Amino acid sequence: MIVGTIVYLLLLRQSRLVTRVWTIVAGTVFVVSVGISRVFLGHHWLTDVLAAWALGLAWLALVITAHRLYLTALHRGARPVR
Repeated sequence: MIVGTIVYLLLLRQSRLVTRVWTIVAGTVFVVSVGISRVFLGHHWLTDVLAAWALGLAWLALVITAHRLYLTALHRGARPVR
């Protein structure tokens, strides 16, 4: 969730395709490795990690959608929220 949001915010500031791809790859590798390590160390079941990944993706989709709607409203002349 947090890593996905950080990756999204970094992508907003990057213009080169190679940099964007490496940012996504690094974030994905980090999230997957943390999840796999939790299962390997026996702290969580695989189903727990899969559910957390699904919930994290759903929350990230909600955050990105809300941000995009906010930017669209600003572009159309709405006043910014303060």
